[in-house]
Amino acid sequence: MLFDAHTHALRILGGVPRRGIYDNMRTAVDRVGRGKDRQVNARF
Repeated sequence: MLFDAHTHALRILGGVPRRGIYDNMRTAVDRVGRGKDRQVNARF
């Protein structure tokens, strides 16, 4: 659902942002490490 929502929003907005912040949500981040170390979900 998240990926589908992003696809539709980016199509309507006409572009892709250079950077996005997702605050460690489970859909995007598999593991939170020390400091800014994150293991990002491969599909994301």
